[in-house]
Amino acid sequence: MYHAKSHNGRRAIRTERGGYDGDRPWRPKPGELRRLVIVIDFDFGRWRIFTMGLYATRRIDLYRVKIKGKTRFARMGWSGVCRHLRMSFPRVGAS
Repeated sequence: MYHAKSHNGRRAIRTERGGYDGDRPWRPKPGELRRLVIVIDFDFGRWRIFTMGLYATRRIDLYRVKIKGKTRFARMGWSGVCRHLRMSFPRVGAS
């Protein structure tokens, strides 16, 4: 059975101890840059570096994607990032 009085008492104790104040201080706030994807491609006798920066958006599961310093996609999920990586590199035949 739910008792509002005991629930409010527990909330007051947690607030006094510095535990829960309604803002969840123990959860870190993510920075602007969330992930950095670096691929070094050694195909075709030379190597090239492909860098993709994934930056925070208003939604936690979407990223603003920057390639070579330019915003390419305003909002893209992780599966879209993987699809873009896969399609960015040509297929190489077996030798």
